[in-house]
Amino acid sequence: MNLQQSANVLVPIACESLLVSIGYLPKKYAPVDLAPLLARPEDYAAGIIDFGGPQLAGSVMLLSHYQFFAAGLPEAGRARPTRELAADRLRVRDLAMELANQLLGRITNQLYRRGVVLEPALPHAVSGDAIRVVVRERKQIPYVYEAAGHQVFVWFEVTSKRATSLMPEGDVVAEGDYVEF
Repeated sequence: MNLQQSANVLVPIACESLLVSIGYLPKKYAPVDLAPLLARPEDYAAGIIDFGGPQLAGSVMLLSHYQFFAAGLPEAGRARPTRELAADRLRVRDLAMELANQLLGRITNQLYRRGVVLEPALPHAVSGDAIRVVVRERKQIPYVYEAAGHQVFVWFEVTSKRATSLMPEGDVVAEGDYVEF
């Protein structure tokens, strides 16, 4: 198995771990139906983060329904977020970026344990009609999960810069742990 294939094996583990960490019990979907997403892109938001490194380069996109992200926002005495308020739309986009960042962090951590270093760029958000564009640009089939009654799509697109394979897993800090110096 080459490095690119090996990295793709780690992605579902990271996806499921992320969804569990935010309080969901994800169920993996086999069929991928992008028709509802492409028909009503205004109902969705996505976080995208590009990465590079000596061995791999690519991007991660985490996309779901607006309400999936809205349900994960702290309410702090406020009403449930709606698409009508610009501030709420920005908060949803911020959460989409943060979750994409956390997902890439989990993937990066797993790859680092195996000797592969990824260098992330800054995440960015996409919503509305731009969703159609970024979805159509994807070359891979997404990983699809059901969480909180919504589908969560994850695209992990990666290219190898050189022909290497993963090393056996090493000992590093697990997600959620911290290190004292």
